[in-house]
Amino acid sequence: MDENIPVTYGPPPQSWLWDSRPLEENSWGNILGFDDHSTSGDIIDMRLWLRPDVQLVNELPMYVPAHAPLPPFFKNGGMRRCYRPSDEDLEIVRRCFPQAANPSAPPWMQVEAKLVAAGRSREELLRLNAPTLLKLIDAMTPRKTTKAGRRPDTDPEFDERVSDAWNSGQHTSHSTLANEMGISVPEVRRALDRHRKR
Repeated sequence: MDENIPVTYGPPPQSWLWDSRPLEENSWGNILGFDDHSTSGDIIDMRLWLRPDVQLVNELPMYVPAHAPLPPFFKNGGMRRCYRPSDEDLEIVRRCFPQAANPSAPPWMQVEAKLVAAGRSREELLRLNAPTLLKLIDAMTPRKTTKAGRRPDTDPEFDERVSDAWNSGQHTSHSTLANEMGISVPEVRRALDRHRKR
């Protein structure tokens, strides 16, 4: 037996999944499920395992891949098609809902409210899948725009002092001006150029 094979105990790690139709009446919304990556792509069918006496056991519901056999003493809580969110999806959630504590669990009711307020019909939204809903929200969210032009990483007053010193006629070359001001010759040239273009 190879001793280099890592052994892990316990259930597989859980990951956030989204109901593929998060606005439907019987939607699971966001679930924390055991995704065994048995399917390729971004869609996985998940099943809800229910304990017979949930009131007696203080455990969260278990969402497992639909192909997994139902263990004894569990009830079938139904099956839904779920979506594995991509990094792009998570970035949209961060950008459109910065107040959301967990971008892996989008606030679907807020998504619906914003889209209905923008004129979309509820019936239309019920038929849309999770990534499409996020793309619609992303298209509505204004982007932070930056002003065109030079970034304010230079000091205009300093550029003006360099220009005034040069125009005074006391300096015969850029190197004498640079020595007097304690900067390099290329910095003198850039300051004069920036001041001339302002």
